[in-house]
Amino acid sequence: MKISDYFKTIFKLFYRDKSNIFNFLLIIISSLCLLAVFIFGDNLKDYIDQMVNSNFDFRTLVVAPILEKDDLGFSDLKKVDNIDEFYSDKYSSLTISSEYVGDKYDGYITLLSGGYNPNYVVDGQKEFKNNYEIICPTEFYPDSNSYDLFKIKKSNIINGKSLLGKEITVNYFGPNPDSNDDDLLSEYKDYEDKLKVVGLYDNRKVMNKNNYCYTSYETMKEIADKKFGSEEDNYSAWNVVVNKIDNISIVQEQLEKLGFSVVDIRTQLDDSTISNINKTLNILRYIIILILIVFLVFILKKKINKDKNILGIFRNLGYKSSTINLLYLGTSILNIITSYIVSIIISFLLFVILKNTIFYSFSYIGFECTYSYRYILSVFSIIFSVNFLCNVVYLLIFLKKSLISIIR
Repeated sequence: MKISDYFKTIFKLFYRDKSNIFNFLLIIISSLCLLAVFIFGDNLKDYIDQMVNSNFDFRTLVVAPILEKDDLGFSDLKKVDNIDEFYSDKYSSLTISSEYVGDKYDGYITLLSGGYNPNYVVDGQKEFKNNYEIICPTEFYPDSNSYDLFKIKKSNIINGKSLLGKEITVNYFGPNPDSNDDDLLSEYKDYEDKLKVVGLYDNRKVMNKNNYCYTSYETMKEIADKKFGSEEDNYSAWNVVVNKIDNISIVQEQLEKLGFSVVDIRTQLDDSTISNINKTLNILRYIIILILIVFLVFILKKKINKDKNILGIFRNLGYKSSTINLLYLGTSILNIITSYIVSIIISFLLFVILKNTIFYSFSYIGFECTYSYRYILSVFSIIFSVNFLCNVVYLLIFLKKSLISIIR
């Protein structure tokens, strides 16, 4: 058979056989399911890696102070290598109400003194020159719902550039140092401070919430002491920020040699949960492949039974089993390619829609969904291999039968 005749026959078999639609739909559904599993698995892995490497909490050691020393170990911490900074846990973060209280926001912002990285500042000052200065996200959202990404309203996000150089008024209650013991109403005082926005940082790169603003340690101490009172006998742990994840154990050893007791890492991932998710994804892949094989064999059986007279005619006309096998394989490959192209188009359109709707909220903390050619190649190799092997094996077994057995 000439090559031109071979391809003509393949196209005729493909377009004239209406039963190919079942195989067509099977491949599309299987491909979409496998693509979904691969995309979710890879994006989850990338998100975890980015979170661990970007969020300083994952490389922050909580260290107990040395009570026997007057400075609680402050001078000793300066001797430790491979750390970016250290600070008292008491002055690490503080959530207070701002002037943005209203219909759009509840006005709450969180001040951070630890984990500040000038490399992520994209506009304005990179360092604090005076007290009561803050560096806020480029997409500012002064609301406690920043913790719930699905509650952030895109239309209400404030462009950080409109805040540069301006002051944000914050209010909070705290103990009144001038209170009169006879007057219970004067026990607490309503404090008001003005914080000047001197810079903007990309909160997505450090995976912070949109209402997290950085300030200096001195500013944080002043506000926290006014809000909670300055208790000299209340000793807080030290937060030691290690420069790299890989150096955590090295820093921990140095701290222990200096007499510090490392309590724990500030934030850790649940390895068992991640492992269970990966196992579940692998099981899903195998289940999808198994279902694909079962349905594919069922469709092949129906198709061969339907075409047995045609196969008998081919054999009677002198066509070799290998030639007949090649014709059916060619039809199968054409079906695979056509249906897989359709599944890629559908999956990409679904990906774009989901990325700009449901998953758009995750972009506020730096989680970006990606659609890579790796998924396309991986899934195609699985779909093609399964279909090809099933067709080859089934046809070889069937065509070994005698001519009378095939026609019967």
